[in-house]
Amino acid sequence: MNTIDSKKQTPAWPAIALVVVTLIFCLLVYTFAHEGGHALAVALFGGTLTGFNINFLDFSAHVHYSGDFSRAQQAVISAAGVSLPLLLWTLLALVSFRRGSAALGLVKIAITMITINTLLAWIILPLVALGGQVVSDDSTRFLSITAVPPVLLSLAAVLVYLGGWALLVASLGGWRGLVAYRQTLTTLTMAQARGALIAMLVIGGLVGAAAAGISLAAGNAAVSAPDGYSQTAQLDLGARAYDREAVYTFTLERPASASLYMVLLDVRSGPLRITLVGPDGAEQTFLSVDSPDFATGQSTVNPTGLALESGEYQLLVTAPGSGGTLTVFARIEP
Repeated sequence: MNTIDSKKQTPAWPAIALVVVTLIFCLLVYTFAHEGGHALAVALFGGTLTGFNINFLDFSAHVHYSGDFSRAQQAVISAAGVSLPLLLWTLLALVSFRRGSAALGLVKIAITMITINTLLAWIILPLVALGGQVVSDDSTRFLSITAVPPVLLSLAAVLVYLGGWALLVASLGGWRGLVAYRQTLTTLTMAQARGALIAMLVIGGLVGAAAAGISLAAGNAAVSAPDGYSQTAQLDLGARAYDREAVYTFTLERPASASLYMVLLDVRSGPLRITLVGPDGAEQTFLSVDSPDFATGQSTVNPTGLALESGEYQLLVTAPGSGGTLTVFARIEP
C-alpha cells in the first residue's frame, strides 16, 4: 500500500497565500515594467517625466510627461508600455523557464499570463474603434498618432500574441515539457512556499521603493503655479468637447496687468485652442494646435504681464473631448 509522508505536504493556507501573493507580486512587477517602458522612451527622446504611478489596484497607474516629440516618437512612447514587459518576458522565457523550483514555476506562469494577455487590448480595441467607439488606451493612442489601419494593428498584435504562446511552449521543451512543468507545481513544499513568499515580499518592496523614488523625482519636476496665482478653472477635457467656450471670465474696472498660467495634462489629441477675447473685438491666441496628432503629458502656457484695458474678458477654449485636463490660474494686478 502506498503511503504519504504528511510531514512533506504543504498545508492549504501557505499554498493559498503563495497564489495570492504571486498574483499581486506579478501585477506589481508588470505595472512597473509597463509604466517604466513609457518613462524610458520619454527619457530617451529628451522629454521630462512629471508623474509616475504604478497603482494597479484602482487602475490609476500612469506616466505623465512633457516634451517636444515627433509623431514617430509619440508612437514609440505609446507602444513602449506593452513592449518593455514583453521584451523582459522573452528574455526570461529563453533563459530560465526550464529551471527553478515549483514556487518559481508559479511565478513564471503568472507573469506569463499577465504579460501575454495584455496584448488582447491591442487585438480588440482597434477593432472596437472601427465601430466609432474609441476607448482611451495605449493602442488607440498609437492608432491616432500613426493612422495605421485598425485591422492591420489588430492582426500584428494577434501574430505577436500567438508567437508568445509558441515561445512559451518551445522554451519548456514542447507540449510534453509543458505537461511536466505543470506537474512540478504539485511538488511544492512548505519550505519552498515560505522562501518564495519572503523573496517576493522583499523584491516587491524594492520595486515599490523604486517606483516611489521615481514618482518623487517626477513630482519635483512637475510644474506648479507660481506664487500669487489663483486657480480659476479646471476642465476635464475627456468629459465633453469644447468649441470656443468661455471657461474664465473677468472684468477690469480700470487698465491692469493680467498674468495667466495654464497647465495641460495628459492631452492626447487636437485641435486645441486657447484664446483671450476682450472689449472692442480684441483677441489674443495663446495656443493653437490644428493637428489631431497633438499629444502632451504635461505642458504649460504662460502669457504673463498682459497690459489690458478696462472691460470684460473671456478665456475661450476649443478641445475635442478626447481626454486630459486643463487648469487655469490667474493673477490680476493694478
